[in-house]
Amino acid sequence: MFYLLGCETVLRDVSTLLAGDSIPATVDELRSRLVDLAVKTGVSDLQPSDGQYCYEPGRIEGLVKHFQDDSVITDIETDFLATSDSSRKEAMSHVRKGHRLLRLQDPTLGSLFDLVIHTMFYHRSSQSSGGSVSSALGVIWCSPKRSWTNVDAAEFLLHEFTHNLIFLDERRHQYFTSFDDLADTNNWAVSAVLKKRRPLDKCLHSLIVANEILTHRSVVGQPADPKVHPPSIELHRSSLACLDSLKQACDNMRIVQPRLIELLDLVGTSLRHLSVPSTDLAVT
Repeated sequence: MFYLLGCETVLRDVSTLLAGDSIPATVDELRSRLVDLAVKTGVSDLQPSDGQYCYEPGRIEGLVKHFQDDSVITDIETDFLATSDSSRKEAMSHVRKGHRLLRLQDPTLGSLFDLVIHTMFYHRSSQSSGGSVSSALGVIWCSPKRSWTNVDAAEFLLHEFTHNLIFLDERRHQYFTSFDDLADTNNWAVSAVLKKRRPLDKCLHSLIVANEILTHRSVVGQPADPKVHPPSIELHRSSLACLDSLKQACDNMRIVQPRLIELLDLVGTSLRHLSVPSTDLAVT
Protein backbone atom coordinates (compact mmCIF):
# COMPACT_ATOMS: atom_id res chain seq x y z
CA MET A 1 0.00 0.00 0.00
CA PHE A 2 2.98 2.29 0.64
CA TYR A 3 4.12 1.94 -2.97
CA LEU A 4 0.68 1.35 -4.46
CA LEU A 5 -1.00 4.44 -2.98
CA GLY A 6 1.94 6.58 -1.88
CA CYS A 7 2.90 7.70 1.61
CA GLU A 8 0.84 10.91 1.56
CA THR A 9 -2.34 9.10 0.54
CA VAL A 10 -1.86 6.43 3.21
CA LEU A 11 -1.26 9.07 5.88
CA ARG A 12 -4.30 11.06 4.76
CA ASP A 13 -6.55 8.00 4.82
CA VAL A 14 -5.27 6.88 8.22
CA SER A 15 -5.71 10.41 9.59
CA THR A 16 -9.28 10.51 8.27
CA LEU A 17 -10.00 7.11 9.81
CA LEU A 18 -8.74 8.29 13.18
CA ALA A 19 -9.88 11.91 13.03
CA GLY A 20 -12.72 11.64 15.54
CA ASP A 21 -13.63 15.15 16.62
CA SER A 22 -10.35 16.66 15.41
CA ILE A 23 -7.48 15.97 13.00
CA PRO A 24 -4.36 14.68 14.79
CA ALA A 25 -1.97 17.62 15.21
CA THR A 26 1.27 15.64 15.41
CA VAL A 27 2.69 12.28 14.35
CA ASP A 28 2.80 11.25 18.04
CA GLU A 29 -0.89 12.01 18.40
CA LEU A 30 -1.69 10.06 15.24
CA ARG A 31 0.26 7.05 16.52
CA SER A 32 -1.48 7.29 19.89
CA ARG A 33 -4.85 7.17 18.15
CA LEU A 34 -3.73 4.18 16.11
CA VAL A 35 -2.86 2.34 19.31
CA ASP A 36 -6.20 3.37 20.84
CA LEU A 37 -7.99 1.93 17.79
CA ALA A 38 -6.03 -1.31 18.14
CA VAL A 39 -6.97 -1.59 21.82
CA LYS A 40 -10.65 -0.86 21.12
CA THR A 41 -10.80 -3.53 18.42
CA GLY A 42 -8.78 -6.08 20.38
CA VAL A 43 -7.85 -6.45 24.03
CA SER A 44 -5.65 -4.64 26.52
CA ASP A 45 -2.65 -6.77 25.47
CA LEU A 46 -2.39 -4.54 22.39
CA GLN A 47 -1.44 -1.53 24.53
CA PRO A 48 2.37 -1.17 24.21
CA SER A 49 4.05 -1.58 27.58
CA ASP A 50 7.65 -2.34 26.72
CA GLY A 51 8.49 -0.52 23.49
CA GLN A 52 8.20 -1.62 19.88
CA TYR A 53 10.01 -4.91 20.60
CA CYS A 54 8.04 -7.03 23.04
CA TYR A 55 9.81 -9.58 25.27
CA GLU A 56 7.25 -9.77 28.08
CA PRO A 57 6.03 -13.42 28.28
CA GLY A 58 2.66 -12.56 29.80
CA ARG A 59 1.81 -9.98 27.16
CA ILE A 60 3.06 -12.23 24.36
CA GLU A 61 0.79 -15.01 25.62
CA GLY A 62 -2.16 -12.63 25.28
CA LEU A 63 -1.09 -11.47 21.82
CA VAL A 64 -0.68 -15.04 20.54
CA LYS A 65 -4.39 -15.68 21.17
CA HIS A 66 -5.25 -13.23 18.39
CA PHE A 67 -3.32 -15.41 15.95
CA GLN A 68 -5.12 -18.57 17.07
CA ASP A 69 -8.68 -17.34 16.55
CA ASP A 70 -10.59 -19.12 13.81
CA SER A 71 -13.26 -17.57 11.59
CA VAL A 72 -15.36 -18.71 8.66
CA ILE A 73 -12.58 -17.59 6.30
CA THR A 74 -9.60 -19.09 8.16
CA ASP A 75 -8.02 -21.51 5.70
CA ILE A 76 -4.57 -22.10 7.21
CA GLU A 77 -4.00 -23.24 10.80
CA THR A 78 -0.99 -22.04 12.78
CA ASP A 79 0.93 -23.89 15.46
CA PHE A 80 2.79 -22.27 18.36
CA LEU A 81 5.63 -24.07 20.15
CA ALA A 82 7.33 -23.55 23.49
CA THR A 83 9.64 -20.53 23.30
CA SER A 84 12.59 -19.78 25.57
CA ASP A 85 13.78 -16.31 26.55
CA SER A 86 17.14 -16.96 24.91
CA SER A 87 15.59 -17.94 21.57
CA ARG A 88 13.33 -14.89 21.76
CA LYS A 89 16.31 -12.58 22.18
CA GLU A 90 18.22 -14.28 19.35
CA ALA A 91 15.26 -14.10 16.95
CA MET A 92 14.41 -10.49 17.74
CA SER A 93 18.02 -9.44 17.21
CA HIS A 94 17.59 -10.79 13.68
CA VAL A 95 14.34 -8.84 13.28
CA ARG A 96 16.09 -5.67 14.50
CA LYS A 97 18.66 -5.99 11.71
CA GLY A 98 15.93 -6.31 9.11
CA HIS A 99 14.10 -3.35 10.64
CA ARG A 100 17.26 -1.26 10.53
CA LEU A 101 17.86 -2.22 6.88
CA LEU A 102 14.29 -1.32 5.92
CA ARG A 103 14.80 2.15 7.43
CA LEU A 104 18.09 2.59 5.57
CA GLN A 105 16.66 1.40 2.26
CA ASP A 106 13.79 3.89 2.36
CA PRO A 107 13.62 6.34 5.30
CA THR A 108 10.08 7.43 4.38
CA LEU A 109 8.91 3.82 4.38
CA GLY A 110 10.71 3.28 7.68
CA SER A 111 9.01 6.28 9.27
CA LEU A 112 5.54 5.12 8.21
CA PHE A 113 6.35 1.61 9.44
CA ASP A 114 7.27 2.96 12.87
CA LEU A 115 4.09 5.03 12.93
CA VAL A 116 1.79 2.07 12.27
CA ILE A 117 3.65 -0.87 13.85
CA HIS A 118 3.73 -0.48 17.62
CA THR A 119 4.56 -4.09 18.62
CA MET A 120 6.76 -6.87 17.28
CA PHE A 121 7.21 -10.15 19.15
CA TYR A 122 8.72 -13.59 18.59
CA HIS A 123 7.10 -16.97 19.16
CA ARG A 124 8.30 -20.24 17.69
CA SER A 125 6.28 -22.06 15.04
CA SER A 126 7.12 -25.07 12.90
CA GLN A 127 4.77 -24.01 10.12
CA SER A 128 4.89 -20.24 9.87
CA SER A 129 7.39 -17.39 9.71
CA GLY A 130 5.00 -15.07 11.51
CA GLY A 131 2.05 -12.96 10.53
CA SER A 132 -0.50 -10.22 11.16
CA VAL A 133 -4.22 -10.29 11.96
CA SER A 134 -6.93 -7.65 11.74
CA SER A 135 -7.84 -8.12 15.41
CA ALA A 136 -4.35 -7.00 16.45
CA LEU A 137 -3.76 -3.81 14.49
CA GLY A 138 -0.16 -2.62 14.53
CA VAL A 139 1.22 -5.96 15.77
CA ILE A 140 3.63 -8.24 13.90
CA TRP A 141 4.26 -11.78 15.09
CA CYS A 142 7.80 -12.71 14.04
CA SER A 143 9.17 -16.22 13.64
CA PRO A 144 12.28 -15.71 11.50
CA LYS A 145 14.44 -18.59 10.31
CA ARG A 146 18.18 -18.73 10.98
CA SER A 147 18.84 -19.02 7.23
CA TRP A 148 17.34 -15.58 6.57
CA THR A 149 19.59 -12.71 5.55
CA ASN A 150 18.93 -9.14 6.65
CA VAL A 151 17.30 -8.59 3.26
CA ASP A 152 14.92 -11.49 3.94
CA ALA A 153 14.05 -10.06 7.36
CA ALA A 154 13.41 -6.63 5.83
CA GLU A 155 11.12 -8.16 3.20
CA PHE A 156 9.23 -10.06 5.90
CA LEU A 157 8.61 -6.83 7.80
CA LEU A 158 7.46 -5.06 4.64
CA HIS A 159 5.13 -7.98 3.96
CA GLU A 160 3.50 -7.79 7.40
CA PHE A 161 3.46 -3.99 7.40
CA THR A 162 1.48 -4.15 4.16
CA HIS A 163 -1.10 -6.45 5.74
CA ASN A 164 -1.58 -3.89 8.51
CA LEU A 165 -2.05 -1.06 6.03
CA ILE A 166 -4.67 -3.13 4.20
CA PHE A 167 -6.49 -3.78 7.50
CA LEU A 168 -6.63 -0.03 8.09
CA ASP A 169 -7.68 0.69 4.50
CA GLU A 170 -10.53 -1.80 4.77
CA ARG A 171 -11.76 -0.08 7.92
CA ARG A 172 -11.75 3.17 5.97
CA HIS A 173 -13.20 1.67 2.75
CA GLN A 174 -15.30 -1.47 2.97
CA TYR A 175 -14.22 -4.29 0.62
CA PHE A 176 -17.04 -6.81 1.10
CA THR A 177 -20.66 -6.67 2.25
CA SER A 178 -20.61 -10.27 3.54
CA PHE A 179 -17.81 -12.42 4.90
CA ASP A 180 -19.90 -15.60 5.07
CA ASP A 181 -19.95 -15.80 1.27
CA LEU A 182 -16.13 -15.65 1.23
CA ALA A 183 -16.04 -19.03 2.99
CA ASP A 184 -17.66 -20.70 -0.02
CA THR A 185 -14.78 -22.42 -1.85
CA ASN A 186 -16.56 -21.77 -5.15
CA ASN A 187 -15.75 -18.09 -4.60
CA TRP A 188 -12.03 -18.57 -3.93
CA ALA A 189 -9.16 -17.43 -6.15
CA VAL A 190 -5.47 -18.35 -6.60
CA SER A 191 -3.09 -16.40 -4.33
CA ALA A 192 0.07 -14.67 -5.55
CA VAL A 193 2.54 -15.87 -2.90
CA LEU A 194 1.39 -19.38 -1.92
CA LYS A 195 -0.07 -19.99 -5.40
CA LYS A 196 -3.02 -21.97 -4.04
CA ARG A 197 -6.78 -21.43 -3.94
CA ARG A 198 -7.71 -19.25 -0.97
CA PRO A 199 -10.58 -16.96 0.14
CA LEU A 200 -10.83 -13.69 -1.80
CA ASP A 201 -9.66 -11.50 1.08
CA LYS A 202 -6.52 -13.61 1.50
CA CYS A 203 -5.84 -13.46 -2.24
CA LEU A 204 -6.29 -9.70 -2.30
CA HIS A 205 -3.80 -9.35 0.57
CA SER A 206 -1.41 -11.70 -1.24
CA LEU A 207 -1.64 -9.72 -4.47
CA ILE A 208 -1.01 -6.34 -2.84
CA VAL A 209 1.84 -7.75 -0.74
CA ALA A 210 3.46 -9.25 -3.84
CA ASN A 211 3.20 -5.94 -5.68
CA GLU A 212 4.79 -4.12 -2.72
CA ILE A 213 7.67 -6.60 -2.60
CA LEU A 214 8.24 -6.37 -6.35
CA THR A 215 8.14 -2.57 -6.29
CA HIS A 216 10.46 -2.44 -3.29
CA ARG A 217 12.94 -4.68 -5.08
CA SER A 218 12.78 -2.44 -8.16
CA VAL A 219 13.81 0.46 -5.91
CA VAL A 220 16.49 -1.14 -3.69
CA GLY A 221 17.68 -3.98 -5.92
CA GLN A 222 17.01 -7.68 -6.35
CA PRO A 223 17.92 -10.16 -3.57
CA ALA A 224 20.56 -12.74 -4.42
CA ASP A 225 18.80 -15.78 -2.93
CA PRO A 226 15.40 -14.77 -1.54
CA LYS A 227 13.94 -17.10 1.09
CA VAL A 228 10.81 -15.28 2.25
CA HIS A 229 9.39 -14.59 -1.23
CA PRO A 230 10.04 -16.17 -4.64
CA PRO A 231 12.46 -14.60 -7.17
CA SER A 232 10.94 -11.55 -8.83
CA ILE A 233 10.29 -13.10 -12.24
CA GLU A 234 8.35 -15.93 -10.58
CA LEU A 235 6.52 -13.61 -8.17
CA HIS A 236 5.55 -11.26 -11.00
CA ARG A 237 4.15 -14.16 -13.04
CA SER A 238 2.12 -15.53 -10.11
CA SER A 239 0.87 -12.01 -9.29
CA LEU A 240 -0.56 -11.59 -12.78
CA ALA A 241 -2.24 -15.00 -12.47
CA CYS A 242 -3.65 -13.99 -9.08
CA LEU A 243 -4.96 -10.73 -10.52
CA ASP A 244 -6.77 -12.57 -13.31
CA SER A 245 -8.17 -15.11 -10.85
CA LEU A 246 -9.44 -12.37 -8.54
CA LYS A 247 -11.10 -10.47 -11.37
CA GLN A 248 -12.90 -13.61 -12.53
CA ALA A 249 -14.10 -14.36 -9.00
CA CYS A 250 -15.22 -10.75 -8.43
CA ASP A 251 -17.24 -10.81 -11.65
CA ASN A 252 -19.37 -13.58 -10.14
CA MET A 253 -19.85 -12.02 -6.69
CA ARG A 254 -22.25 -9.29 -5.68
CA ILE A 255 -20.62 -8.68 -2.30
CA VAL A 256 -17.53 -6.97 -3.76
CA GLN A 257 -17.35 -3.22 -3.13
CA PRO A 258 -15.93 -0.51 -5.46
CA ARG A 259 -12.78 -0.01 -3.33
CA LEU A 260 -11.66 -3.58 -4.00
CA ILE A 261 -12.08 -3.15 -7.75
CA GLU A 262 -10.17 0.14 -7.54
CA LEU A 263 -7.27 -1.61 -5.81
CA LEU A 264 -7.23 -4.39 -8.41
CA ASP A 265 -7.00 -1.79 -11.17
CA LEU A 266 -4.15 0.00 -9.38
CA VAL A 267 -2.22 -3.24 -8.89
CA GLY A 268 -2.79 -4.19 -12.52
CA THR A 269 -1.32 -0.88 -13.66
CA SER A 270 1.62 -1.26 -11.29
CA LEU A 271 2.40 -4.82 -12.41
CA ARG A 272 2.28 -3.84 -16.09
CA HIS A 273 4.77 -1.00 -15.53
CA LEU A 274 7.20 -2.93 -13.33
CA SER A 275 10.52 -3.84 -14.90
CA VAL A 276 11.29 -7.38 -13.74
CA PRO A 277 14.74 -8.83 -14.53
CA SER A 278 14.91 -12.22 -16.23
CA THR A 279 17.56 -13.13 -13.66
CA ASP A 280 17.81 -11.64 -10.19
CA LEU A 281 20.81 -9.43 -9.47
CA ALA A 282 22.41 -9.86 -6.06
CA VAL A 283 21.75 -7.48 -3.19
CA THR A 284 23.28 -8.13 0.20
